[in-house]
Amino acid sequence: MPSEPGGPYLSMALLCEKVLREQDGVISVIRIVDRIAIEAGSDAPERMPALPVQTTAVVGFKSGLANGQYNCKLTVESPNGTEKDLAIFPMLFEGNDRGSNLIVTLNLQIEEQGLHWIGVYMESELMTRVPLRIIYRRIGLLPSQPNP
Repeated sequence: MPSEPGGPYLSMALLCEKVLREQDGVISVIRIVDRIAIEAGSDAPERMPALPVQTTAVVGFKSGLANGQYNCKLTVESPNGTEKDLAIFPMLFEGNDRGSNLIVTLNLQIEEQGLHWIGVYMESELMTRVPLRIIYRRIGLLPSQPNP
């Protein structure tokens, strides 16, 4: 269990645009994001409608003394405080400095603008939370200017 001393230890948790995986197993994280601006036309509703948002979650752990399979759960908490489970992913730990990375595309249905939190749990223990601010802007056209 993560609450026992010795691991697994969280080494990274972030949201990004994409991840490159090299043949040697090394990953490169591209365009780390913590806010997404959604722009709508002037005829869009004043209050943000439910919209799909896609991002990639990258979560990495180092084993420490942990050996075997553990479950990593991701959740999302909306600005109103409602938390829902996204998915549970098995992760294999081989001890010592060996690690395990979780790279998953999140297809979120966002129902309100504001600060959302992606929770990262190992088994039932909250390890960290990653912020995702959603900004909804209606972009209007400027009134036409008379020609001189």
